[in-house]
Amino acid sequence: MKTSASHLVALLTLALVAACASTPARPAPPALPDADARSLQADIDALVAPGVEAGDYAGVVVGVLTPVGRRVFGYGTTRLGESSPPDGRTVFEIGSISKVFTAVVAASMLREGRLRLEQPVAELLPQGVRVPSREGRAITVGDLLTHTSGLPRLPTNLDLSGLDPYSGYGADDLAAFLATYELPRRPGAAVEYSNLGLGLLGYALETSAGRPFEALVRETVAEPLGLTDTVVGLSDEQRGRLAQGYFDDAAEGLQAVPPWTFGVLAAAGALRSTADDLLTFLAANLGLVDTRLGPALRDTHVARATTDAAELSIALGWHVYTVNGRRIVWHNGGTYGAYGFVAFDESARVGVVVLANTFSLTPTLDGIGLRTLALLRRQVAPPQSP
Repeated sequence: MKTSASHLVALLTLALVAACASTPARPAPPALPDADARSLQADIDALVAPGVEAGDYAGVVVGVLTPVGRRVFGYGTTRLGESSPPDGRTVFEIGSISKVFTAVVAASMLREGRLRLEQPVAELLPQGVRVPSREGRAITVGDLLTHTSGLPRLPTNLDLSGLDPYSGYGADDLAAFLATYELPRRPGAAVEYSNLGLGLLGYALETSAGRPFEALVRETVAEPLGLTDTVVGLSDEQRGRLAQGYFDDAAEGLQAVPPWTFGVLAAAGALRSTADDLLTFLAANLGLVDTRLGPALRDTHVARATTDAAELSIALGWHVYTVNGRRIVWHNGGTYGAYGFVAFDESARVGVVVLANTFSLTPTLDGIGLRTLALLRRQVAPPQSP
């Protein structure tokens, strides 16, 4: 099936806004050799630099990963008015990319027998929390992971008027919304992307495990893979590496905004990370590093729900775009001051991370990430026979 670049970007923007834990991974692939990096940089420069120079983004990092190695390219600045280009250790909000980490926590618990995909999520929540159902069908863990629960994108009692909309939304607010909400369709019937759904799942996992979301991510994913900067709360040192966030206001240009904080819906978008950490995470997903977390990671790649777009399916947390037999596994995410895109090509074993400290209502970073993946595929493809 053929598809245009604009159609592909349109599909991708639909998603916008213990045993394993005890064994660390071996080191991630080394730096990409200079000759390979130079062959990529001019092409990546051409993709990213114009947007930065035009003021569409304050700063952008592009991280690339191949079986040979990895490299990070930085553009612009972490703070307007300063000469401080971002690099692999610059900390960014990653928004909805957090959902992939939530899915890995769930997949690990599934592997350990502490969770079931068909398990009603109500069984994992505090007593007295009502979860809506329809036609006798309860919302399950699997429904939440695949955005097929029937829950809306956001709860109607979440106030979006402020610059930090999730911060004051707590467990009582969530319970109050669930108590009166009526599902528009039977759970499992259709895909509807839901921040609420993944946030609810995270709350359920916290309740079931007796551990905060950040602790679950740290113990299940971050520590085994050596992800030292994939966190919710920042240390003083990490705060010094956090890129200032900007919102691209059509009338006034880039406006500085504060970072987001989260209450009960943390699993939907609370994590911060770096290009270096996310490249290591992608390397583990591609099997380029050895980790006992590998089976759980692979479980999250399996497509389990279809969408109206034939090319787009939903795995556990991840989205999967399939064209001409090639699978691209990806997720994006945004806050009011950041935007990110991560993806990998399973057959070519290449991955890309794109992070910006700017949120724009007309994002182009998904397209930059996809075109960078295409560059990487060409670089690792075997030479054609004469």
